[in-house]
Amino acid sequence: MFPFFIVLVMMIILIFSFHAWRAHVKYSVLQEIALSEEYIAFAGADASGTLPWTTFMYYKETWWSFILWRGSFWMVFPKRAFTSWDDLSRCRELLDRHLRQSRWFRG
Repeated sequence: MFPFFIVLVMMIILIFSFHAWRAHVKYSVLQEIALSEEYIAFAGADASGTLPWTTFMYYKETWWSFILWRGSFWMVFPKRAFTSWDDLSRCRELLDRHLRQSRWFRG
């Protein structure tokens, strides 16, 4: 009886997680991001604008992305969006120059 209960609970969690993921996928909007010495520019279907570097305080480089944040405001840059290793290196330089690298998660 107990193994059946465990499998049932796992299936319920999986179904609710999948449903929540599907509900949020429609709100994912692709954006173009441009980094410069003065600001971070963004443009998408919903809006466009610029954010000064002071908008964010920290950044974290993971295996797949760069995460920028200050408080509850955050932005993620996936590394697959960069077209070359030079662009990726330039992003690292800008982030090092303008933000503090986070030490979270063995960083």
